Amino acid sequence: MSASRHESSTAAVSEVVAGVSAGFISTLVCHPLDLIKTRLQVLRHDAPQAWGGSVTVAREILNEARATGRHPVKAFYRGISPNIIGNTSSWGLYFLWYDQIKHQVAEYRGKQGQDLSSLDYLLSSGAAGVASAALTNSLWVVKTRMLTSGYRGPGAYRGVTQGLIDLAKKEGIRGYFRGFLPSLFGVLQAAIQFMTYEKLKIWRRSNRLESSISDDRRQQLLSSSKQLEHTDAAYNGSSNREAIGHERNGVGSGARLAALPSPALSNSDYMALSALSKVFSGALTYPYQVIRSRLQTHDAAAVYSSARNAVFQTWQSQGLSGFYRGIGPNLIRVLPATCITFVVYENVRNVV
Repeated sequence: MSASRHESSTAAVSEVVAGVSAGFISTLVCHPLDLIKTRLQVLRHDAPQAWGGSVTVAREILNEARATGRHPVKAFYRGISPNIIGNTSSWGLYFLWYDQIKHQVAEYRGKQGQDLSSLDYLLSSGAAGVASAALTNSLWVVKTRMLTSGYRGPGAYRGVTQGLIDLAKKEGIRGYFRGFLPSLFGVLQAAIQFMTYEKLKIWRRSNRLESSISDDRRQQLLSSSKQLEHTDAAYNGSSNREAIGHERNGVGSGARLAALPSPALSNSDYMALSALSKVFSGALTYPYQVIRSRLQTHDAAAVYSSARNAVFQTWQSQGLSGFYRGIGPNLIRVLPATCITFVVYENVRNVV
């Protein structure tokens, strides 16, 4: 019983450390693209920057840096604190809860040590996503407001603590949950992504196992052929000894093939599978990010009465393209970020 508890606690620590490491490194590398994407998302259709795209927004950030005397690197890393805190905590909690829920589901269904169904993976990742989203939503509100305002702009937050305090004073607990409803669509995206990722990993492992068995079998046949040639030369056609030798070789081959372990995946496998799963899930659910960002800006309460109203206004003023505002830098940002996250996560989890 104590050994089981020890294994469970070790696995939990491994998941948390791997998730925190993955969230920290991916955020640090990709934050500037996140900044540009978020600013594009909140632009209205009549804003001049909306027509210039990512390059125009990047120039605007540089101009703000010159006007305020800030270093350009600092300007592109504005809002990094809530982004790092939010991503490290959400990824750490997410991977922890996802792993624990998966084990509970497997135990409930009597599938310990076995692959789960697509629905099981979807429900496990969805439940973990709702819990982590509820706990970290206030950090995303602060992050969005820091990313969409200049360092010395009106009402701009100087840091995470000041932002959380100011948010509580002016908007109360409701302010901490701004944009939470559309964030649940993000949970759906993550659930679809993890379901796809898990199934792709199962497929890839099966594919590599079949390949390794084929290679092993080929070596076995070559080895058997050489052994038979040697036996023929030594015993000059003693069919009885050949039969015994061939039978033994066949039994050994079957045992060895059955004992082959499931092959480990490589970093290139993790990168390819995570990218494919992210593209698939992102294409289905990207519009929620636009609505969430618009509901989390400083003037959101004056512009939008609800998430439904934000959807209506976006459709009325910008049409379908409005729901995909900023998707260019998002795709550039999200694929390397996803690959980094999963490669770091898988490697750290295997080491810890």
